[in-house]
Order: sequence, then structure tokens, then C-alpha cells
Amino acid sequence: GSMEVVKLVWWKHNCEIGQYPPAKVHRLLKVNRKEGVDAPTSVDDYDIEVEKLPDLDYEVYEG
Repeated sequence: GSMEVVKLVWWKHNCEIGQYPPAKVHRLLKVNRKEGVDAPTSVDDYDIEVEKLPDLDYEVYEG
């Protein structure tokens, strides 16, 4: 199989080792199937959101 990167979220920590544990940061990314979509066939069938933590900035890049 193959994969396609359609969005990349890059978090910018305020120190080299990061001010939050990686798992806590990764859980900020929420991907949910859109309402009314029974059988998703593309990324457009999902809502993608990034929650925030204090003093942790991020950028979203389109793939």
C-alpha cells in the first residue's frame, strides 16, 4: 500500500526538549468522521481539528 500526507501539524515548543510530553501533544490532534458519512472514501470525509495548550504554537501545512 501507499500513503499520502494531506496535512502536517508542526508544534513549536518553547525549549529544545519540549515543554509537554509527546503523548499529550499528539492527543491534541482530533480526526473525526463527518456527520452523515457512513463509508469515508477520502480525507474530505473527516473533520480535522487541533486543540491548544498554553504556550504551544503550531502550524498546519498542506501536503
